[in-house]
Amino acid sequence: MKLLKNDYILIITTIILLFILYYLIKTINSEGLLYNKESLLTKLCRKEHSIDNPKYEFRLLLNEKLYVKEFNQKYLPEMNYSKNLFIFDNPDELYSIQHNLPEKYVIKYSIGTGRNIVVDSKISIEDLVDRCKFMEEDVKNHSTHPHESHCYDVVSKIRKPKFLIEEYIGDNLIDYKFYYINGNYIFLLIMGDRYSDITGINKGSKKGEEGHIVYYTTYDDNGNLSKNIYHAGKNLDYKEPPFQLPNNFEKMKNYCQKFCDLTKINFVRIDFYEVNGEIYFGEYTFVPNLCVHKLNTKYEKYLINKYKLKI
Repeated sequence: MKLLKNDYILIITTIILLFILYYLIKTINSEGLLYNKESLLTKLCRKEHSIDNPKYEFRLLLNEKLYVKEFNQKYLPEMNYSKNLFIFDNPDELYSIQHNLPEKYVIKYSIGTGRNIVVDSKISIEDLVDRCKFMEEDVKNHSTHPHESHCYDVVSKIRKPKFLIEEYIGDNLIDYKFYYINGNYIFLLIMGDRYSDITGINKGSKKGEEGHIVYYTTYDDNGNLSKNIYHAGKNLDYKEPPFQLPNNFEKMKNYCQKFCDLTKINFVRIDFYEVNGEIYFGEYTFVPNLCVHKLNTKYEKYLINKYKLKI
Protein backbone atom coordinates (compact mmCIF):
# COMPACT_ATOMS: atom_id res chain seq x y z
CA MET A 1 0.00 0.00 0.00
CA LYS A 2 1.37 3.35 -1.02
CA LEU A 3 1.54 5.97 1.70
CA LEU A 4 0.14 9.37 0.96
CA LYS A 5 1.67 12.68 1.94
CA ASN A 6 -0.80 13.05 4.83
CA ASP A 7 0.22 9.61 6.13
CA TYR A 8 3.86 10.69 6.32
CA ILE A 9 2.86 13.88 8.10
CA LEU A 10 0.82 11.85 10.62
CA ILE A 11 3.71 9.42 11.26
CA ILE A 12 6.23 12.22 11.75
CA THR A 13 3.84 14.14 14.02
CA THR A 14 3.23 11.01 16.12
CA ILE A 15 6.97 10.38 16.49
CA ILE A 16 7.53 13.99 17.55
CA LEU A 17 4.68 13.81 20.10
CA LEU A 18 6.02 10.53 21.51
CA PHE A 19 9.47 12.07 21.85
CA ILE A 20 8.01 15.10 23.62
CA LEU A 21 6.00 12.82 25.94
CA TYR A 22 9.09 10.73 26.72
CA TYR A 23 11.09 13.88 27.47
CA LEU A 24 8.34 15.27 29.73
CA ILE A 25 8.04 12.02 31.69
CA LYS A 26 11.81 11.77 32.04
CA THR A 27 12.03 15.39 33.20
CA ILE A 28 9.14 15.07 35.65
CA ASN A 29 10.62 11.86 37.04
CA SER A 30 14.08 13.41 37.44
CA GLU A 31 12.48 16.33 39.29
CA GLY A 32 10.73 13.91 41.64
CA LEU A 33 7.19 14.79 40.58
CA LEU A 34 5.88 11.30 39.79
CA TYR A 35 4.08 9.12 42.33
CA ASN A 36 3.55 5.37 42.19
CA LYS A 37 0.25 4.04 43.54
CA GLU A 38 1.57 0.46 43.29
CA SER A 39 4.71 1.38 45.20
CA LEU A 40 6.94 -0.88 47.22
CA LEU A 41 5.14 0.48 50.28
CA THR A 42 1.78 -0.60 48.87
CA LYS A 43 3.02 -4.07 47.95
CA LEU A 44 4.77 -4.70 51.25
CA CYS A 45 1.74 -3.51 53.21
CA ARG A 46 -0.48 -5.95 51.30
CA LYS A 47 2.00 -8.79 51.64
CA GLU A 48 2.28 -8.34 55.39
CA HIS A 49 -1.50 -8.10 55.77
CA SER A 50 -2.00 -11.71 54.78
CA ILE A 51 -3.50 -14.54 56.80
CA ASP A 52 -0.36 -16.47 55.86
CA ASN A 53 1.67 -14.07 57.97
CA PRO A 54 2.48 -15.81 61.30
CA LYS A 55 2.01 -12.45 63.03
CA TYR A 56 -1.37 -11.78 61.39
CA GLU A 57 -3.51 -12.31 64.51
CA PHE A 58 -1.03 -10.47 66.73
CA ARG A 59 -1.14 -7.46 64.39
CA LEU A 60 -4.94 -7.39 64.58
CA LEU A 61 -4.79 -7.58 68.37
CA LEU A 62 -2.48 -4.57 68.46
CA ASN A 63 -5.29 -2.56 66.87
CA GLU A 64 -7.59 -3.35 69.79
CA LYS A 65 -7.47 -0.17 71.87
CA LEU A 66 -7.41 -1.81 75.29
CA TYR A 67 -5.01 -4.61 74.41
CA VAL A 68 -2.49 -2.19 72.91
CA LYS A 69 -2.38 -0.21 76.16
CA GLU A 70 -1.68 -3.42 78.07
CA PHE A 71 1.05 -4.27 75.57
CA ASN A 72 2.68 -0.85 75.84
CA GLN A 73 2.46 -0.86 79.62
CA LYS A 74 4.31 -4.18 79.69
CA TYR A 75 6.95 -3.57 77.03
CA LEU A 76 7.18 0.25 76.71
CA PRO A 77 6.15 1.40 80.19
CA GLU A 78 7.83 4.80 79.85
CA MET A 79 5.53 5.81 76.98
CA ASN A 80 2.51 7.98 77.79
CA TYR A 81 -0.99 7.33 76.47
CA SER A 82 -4.44 8.73 77.21
CA LYS A 83 -5.72 7.33 80.51
CA ASN A 84 -8.92 5.28 80.62
CA LEU A 85 -11.60 6.95 82.72
CA PHE A 86 -14.39 4.41 82.20
CA ILE A 87 -14.72 1.06 80.42
CA PHE A 88 -18.16 -0.43 79.72
CA ASP A 89 -19.93 -3.01 77.57
CA ASN A 90 -23.28 -1.44 76.78
CA PRO A 91 -23.82 2.12 75.46
CA ASP A 92 -26.80 2.49 77.81
CA GLU A 93 -24.33 2.46 80.72
CA LEU A 94 -23.53 6.04 79.73
CA TYR A 95 -26.75 7.09 81.45
CA SER A 96 -25.50 5.84 84.83
CA ILE A 97 -22.05 7.48 84.59
CA GLN A 98 -22.97 10.75 82.85
CA HIS A 99 -22.76 12.83 86.03
CA ASN A 100 -19.27 11.51 86.77
CA LEU A 101 -17.84 12.51 83.41
CA PRO A 102 -15.41 15.44 83.10
CA GLU A 103 -16.24 18.49 81.00
CA LYS A 104 -14.17 17.14 78.09
CA TYR A 105 -13.40 13.52 77.16
CA VAL A 106 -13.17 11.07 74.24
CA ILE A 107 -15.38 8.01 73.63
CA LYS A 108 -13.97 5.09 71.62
CA TYR A 109 -15.00 1.57 70.66
CA SER A 110 -12.13 -0.84 71.24
CA ILE A 111 -12.24 -2.24 67.67
CA GLY A 112 -12.26 -0.19 64.47
CA THR A 113 -10.97 3.18 63.34
CA GLY A 114 -12.44 6.60 62.67
CA ARG A 115 -15.39 6.21 65.05
CA ASN A 116 -14.23 8.27 68.01
CA ILE A 117 -16.32 10.98 69.64
CA VAL A 118 -14.34 13.97 70.92
CA VAL A 119 -16.66 15.53 73.48
CA ASP A 120 -15.45 19.09 73.98
CA SER A 121 -18.80 20.80 73.48
CA LYS A 122 -22.37 20.20 74.62
CA ILE A 123 -23.73 16.90 73.25
CA SER A 124 -26.83 15.29 74.69
CA ILE A 125 -26.42 11.95 76.43
CA GLU A 126 -29.08 10.51 74.13
CA ASP A 127 -27.05 11.43 71.06
CA LEU A 128 -23.92 9.90 72.58
CA VAL A 129 -25.72 6.64 73.37
CA ASP A 130 -27.21 6.46 69.87
CA ARG A 131 -23.82 7.13 68.22
CA CYS A 132 -22.15 4.44 70.36
CA LYS A 133 -24.80 1.91 69.30
CA PHE A 134 -24.18 2.88 65.68
CA MET A 135 -20.40 2.50 66.13
CA GLU A 136 -20.87 -0.98 67.58
CA GLU A 137 -22.98 -2.16 64.64
CA ASP A 138 -21.12 -0.29 61.91
CA VAL A 139 -17.78 -1.99 62.59
CA LYS A 140 -19.43 -5.39 61.99
CA ASN A 141 -20.80 -4.44 58.56
CA HIS A 142 -19.03 -6.68 56.03
CA SER A 143 -20.52 -4.94 52.99
CA THR A 144 -19.32 -1.43 53.84
CA HIS A 145 -16.25 -2.19 56.00
CA PRO A 146 -14.77 -5.54 54.92
CA HIS A 147 -11.38 -5.00 56.57
CA GLU A 148 -12.68 -3.75 59.90
CA SER A 149 -15.48 -6.30 60.09
CA HIS A 150 -12.96 -9.09 59.47
CA CYS A 151 -10.77 -7.63 62.21
CA TYR A 152 -13.82 -7.61 64.48
CA ASP A 153 -14.58 -11.25 63.68
CA VAL A 154 -11.05 -12.33 64.57
CA VAL A 155 -10.38 -10.16 67.61
CA SER A 156 -13.84 -10.48 69.23
CA LYS A 157 -13.23 -14.23 69.57
CA ILE A 158 -10.17 -13.45 71.70
CA ARG A 159 -11.31 -10.35 73.60
CA LYS A 160 -14.77 -8.98 74.21
CA PRO A 161 -15.08 -5.56 72.50
CA LYS A 162 -15.79 -2.73 74.88
CA PHE A 163 -16.34 1.01 74.95
CA LEU A 164 -13.83 3.23 76.68
CA ILE A 165 -13.82 6.82 77.76
CA GLU A 166 -10.39 8.42 77.67
CA GLU A 167 -9.04 11.62 79.12
CA TYR A 168 -9.04 14.63 76.80
CA ILE A 169 -5.44 15.64 76.01
CA GLY A 170 -5.99 18.59 73.69
CA ASP A 171 -7.77 20.14 70.74
CA ASN A 172 -6.82 19.66 67.07
CA LEU A 173 -3.76 17.63 67.93
CA ILE A 174 -0.99 17.19 65.39
CA ASP A 175 -0.38 13.57 64.34
CA TYR A 176 3.23 12.44 63.91
CA LYS A 177 3.11 9.29 61.77
CA PHE A 178 6.36 7.31 61.47
CA TYR A 179 6.63 4.75 58.65
CA TYR A 180 8.91 1.77 59.23
CA ILE A 181 9.96 -1.04 56.88
CA ASN A 182 12.03 -3.98 58.13
CA GLY A 183 12.94 -2.01 61.24
CA ASN A 184 14.10 1.02 59.22
CA TYR A 185 12.58 4.48 59.60
CA ILE A 186 11.72 5.60 56.05
CA PHE A 187 9.74 8.83 56.43
CA LEU A 188 7.52 10.91 58.70
CA LEU A 189 4.05 12.11 57.76
CA ILE A 190 2.69 14.96 59.90
CA MET A 191 -1.02 15.77 59.74
CA GLY A 192 -2.96 18.56 61.40
CA ASP A 193 -6.23 20.52 61.27
CA ARG A 194 -8.15 17.27 60.98
CA TYR A 195 -11.14 18.53 62.95
CA SER A 196 -10.63 22.27 62.63
CA ASP A 197 -13.83 24.16 63.51
CA ILE A 198 -15.72 20.85 63.93
CA THR A 199 -17.99 20.54 66.95
CA GLY A 200 -20.64 18.09 67.99
CA ILE A 201 -21.13 14.37 67.54
CA ASN A 202 -18.93 14.04 64.42
CA LYS A 203 -15.74 15.44 65.94
CA GLY A 204 -13.20 12.62 66.05
CA SER A 205 -14.84 10.52 63.33
CA LYS A 206 -14.15 10.08 59.62
CA LYS A 207 -17.32 12.02 58.91
CA GLY A 208 -15.89 14.93 60.88
CA GLU A 209 -12.99 15.16 58.42
CA GLU A 210 -15.32 15.66 55.46
CA GLY A 211 -15.81 19.03 53.84
CA HIS A 212 -12.50 20.66 54.68
CA ILE A 213 -8.85 20.32 53.74
CA VAL A 214 -6.54 18.34 56.02
CA TYR A 215 -2.96 19.59 55.84
CA TYR A 216 0.21 17.52 55.95
CA THR A 217 4.00 17.74 55.83
CA THR A 218 6.62 15.07 55.10
CA TYR A 219 10.20 14.55 56.28
CA ASP A 220 12.62 12.02 54.82
CA ASP A 221 14.59 9.26 56.56
CA ASN A 222 17.23 11.79 57.63
CA GLY A 223 14.70 14.19 59.11
CA ASN A 224 14.93 16.62 56.19
CA LEU A 225 11.83 18.47 55.00
CA SER A 226 10.72 17.34 51.53
CA LYS A 227 7.54 17.65 49.48
CA ASN A 228 8.63 14.84 47.16
CA ILE A 229 8.05 11.79 49.33
CA TYR A 230 4.41 10.84 49.65
CA HIS A 231 1.06 11.88 48.21
CA ALA A 232 -1.39 11.68 51.10
CA GLY A 233 -4.55 11.60 48.96
CA LYS A 234 -7.58 13.66 48.03
CA ASN A 235 -8.87 16.37 50.37
CA LEU A 236 -5.34 16.69 51.73
CA ASP A 237 -2.94 19.46 50.90
CA TYR A 238 0.71 20.19 51.67
CA LYS A 239 0.96 22.73 54.45
CA GLU A 240 2.63 26.09 53.91
CA PRO A 241 4.44 26.94 56.06
CA PRO A 242 5.15 23.29 56.90
CA PHE A 243 4.61 21.59 60.23
CA GLN A 244 7.87 21.45 62.15
CA LEU A 245 9.52 18.29 63.40
CA PRO A 246 8.36 17.39 66.91
CA ASN A 247 10.68 18.41 69.71
CA ASN A 248 10.85 14.76 70.71
CA PHE A 249 11.63 13.51 67.19
CA GLU A 250 14.59 11.32 68.21
CA LYS A 251 12.78 9.96 71.26
CA MET A 252 9.77 9.03 69.11
CA LYS A 253 12.08 7.19 66.73
CA ASN A 254 13.60 5.35 69.67
CA TYR A 255 10.15 4.13 70.74
CA CYS A 256 9.48 2.99 67.17
CA GLN A 257 12.79 1.16 67.02
CA LYS A 258 12.09 -0.61 70.31
CA PHE A 259 8.73 -1.77 68.99
CA CYS A 260 10.23 -3.03 65.71
CA ASP A 261 13.09 -4.80 67.47
CA LEU A 262 10.69 -6.42 69.91
CA THR A 263 7.97 -7.56 67.49
CA LYS A 264 9.99 -8.12 64.27
CA ILE A 265 6.99 -6.72 62.37
CA ASN A 266 8.13 -5.75 58.87
CA PHE A 267 5.68 -2.95 58.08
CA VAL A 268 4.09 -0.51 60.51
CA ARG A 269 3.10 3.10 60.90
CA ILE A 270 3.40 4.33 64.48
CA ASP A 271 1.54 7.49 65.51
CA PHE A 272 2.32 9.91 68.31
CA TYR A 273 1.14 13.23 69.66
CA GLU A 274 3.18 15.84 71.48
CA VAL A 275 1.35 17.51 74.36
CA ASN A 276 3.06 20.08 76.61
CA GLY A 277 6.43 18.69 75.60
CA GLU A 278 5.44 15.11 76.42
CA ILE A 279 5.05 12.21 73.95
CA TYR A 280 1.65 10.51 73.82
CA PHE A 281 1.16 7.26 71.94
CA GLY A 282 -1.51 7.25 69.23
CA GLU A 283 -1.68 3.84 67.54
CA TYR A 284 0.09 1.12 65.61
CA THR A 285 -1.33 0.98 62.10
CA PHE A 286 -0.64 -1.95 59.78
CA VAL A 287 -2.99 -1.16 56.90
CA PRO A 288 -2.90 2.66 56.70
CA ASN A 289 -5.06 3.97 53.86
CA LEU A 290 -6.03 0.33 53.21
CA CYS A 291 -2.51 -0.32 51.89
CA VAL A 292 -2.64 2.25 49.08
CA HIS A 293 0.52 4.37 49.27
CA LYS A 294 1.44 6.84 46.54
CA LEU A 295 5.17 7.01 47.03
CA ASN A 296 7.33 9.40 45.04
CA THR A 297 9.15 7.33 42.38
CA LYS A 298 12.49 9.03 42.93
CA TYR A 299 12.27 8.59 46.69
CA GLU A 300 11.11 5.00 46.23
CA LYS A 301 14.25 4.19 44.22
CA TYR A 302 16.35 5.86 46.88
CA LEU A 303 14.79 3.71 49.63
CA ILE A 304 15.14 0.50 47.61
CA ASN A 305 18.83 1.13 47.00
CA LYS A 306 19.68 2.35 50.50
CA TYR A 307 17.83 -0.33 52.47
CA LYS A 308 18.01 -3.15 49.89
CA LEU A 309 14.23 -3.41 49.89
CA LYS A 310 12.33 -5.98 47.88
CA ILE A 311 9.06 -7.86 47.96
